[in-house]
Amino acid sequence: MDSVKEFPVEICRLFPVLIETFQDALEVTWHLLRRTEVEHSRSPGRSRNNWVWVDSGNTNIYGALQGFDPARLVSIMKVQDIKTSLVDRLVFLDRLYVENSGKLNDITGLVTVTLGTAKGPTGTTEIVVGLKRIMGMAHLEPETAELNNNGGM
Repeated sequence: MDSVKEFPVEICRLFPVLIETFQDALEVTWHLLRRTEVEHSRSPGRSRNNWVWVDSGNTNIYGALQGFDPARLVSIMKVQDIKTSLVDRLVFLDRLYVENSGKLNDITGLVTVTLGTAKGPTGTTEIVVGLKRIMGMAHLEPETAELNNNGGM
């Protein structure tokens, strides 16, 4: 993140990501990643931060998730290298902690993820990655120990 601060950065609120259609690599669809800092009409009082799947580069981790890291989008950036004038698209993410090494829950048949600060390893859960590592939007909600199980959102 420190090296990103050295270059001109443009913060984006919406960014399209080209995704291969499930089970047919010849077809593609667009996922519109959104990050808003103000509340939106569907959830009054809350900003919108899409959940995404991030390719970890290692298909042998996270069990059933096959190396995909679930994360919440914090920021979308266009960063320009002042020496070469090349523009790179980066995303700032807050990763979730994958419980039980990504094994399916016996009762629900789902993988359980939680906010990293609750049960996850020590250290930061925030990372900056290139946009190409985003594999698509994720439809999930982290589980918490709270009575209302709202994921602290």
